[in-house]
Amino acid sequence: MHSDQMHIETELARDLIRDQFPQFEGEKIVAVATAGTVNAIFRIGSRYAARFPLRSMDPTVCSNLLRAEAAAMNELRACCPFPSPRPVGIGKPGPTYPMPWLVQDWIEGKTATPNGLSGSTAFSLDLARLVTSLRTADVRGRRFDGQGRGGHLPDHDDWMAVCFSNSEGLLDVARLRRMWAVLRELPSTGTEAMSRAIFFDATQASELERRRSAAWAFQQAMGLVWYYRLTNPTMSALGRSTISRLLEDFIP
Repeated sequence: MHSDQMHIETELARDLIRDQFPQFEGEKIVAVATAGTVNAIFRIGSRYAARFPLRSMDPTVCSNLLRAEAAAMNELRACCPFPSPRPVGIGKPGPTYPMPWLVQDWIEGKTATPNGLSGSTAFSLDLARLVTSLRTADVRGRRFDGQGRGGHLPDHDDWMAVCFSNSEGLLDVARLRRMWAVLRELPSTGTEAMSRAIFFDATQASELERRRSAAWAFQQAMGLVWYYRLTNPTMSALGRSTISRLLEDFIP
């Protein structure tokens, strides 16, 4: 999928896990088939999983990233109304996998897909409950720095230009350019909410929040169709279905 992608075989992952986490010596360790693009995931028995970052990076940078993710997991557990993973430990690099990796709880469930839960009222209300709970969490004085998703939409003009160029022949680019020209002008609200009718009603999202959520969904989806067209068709299809729904709802 990525030009800098690392490859890790199940046998290597199994050896690293059992060597560094002897409590899993007797557990069955298998690769998890997934459309994910960030980690290779290996199931450890019925209760745990290990995830190995897919994209090559400096080991120190990777270690810092995993430690930050582990800390975020613990914070999420404190305010999440649903089961969420608990970090178990960070593994050390191996001879043929030169980066740290993470072991965590395995949470049973079903993967949300564009068609599987798109019409589920229960899922929409659960999602609204999650977001509402997160909005009451103690952020300990921290503030959003304005970078990335949730920040200034025009900051992503260059990326969108790349996506439009690479999507010629795959999507109705002229129509999508017109939609971005409108959405990029939306002012910041200070909060972001992402989903549709039932979710928006349950979270009491304003019209501006609804439109900005569409803008960020669009910004993310535009990179999926062309980038993963050959290497990850499931992810590419997710981008296509998201864009289709955004166009159905779009009012200039």
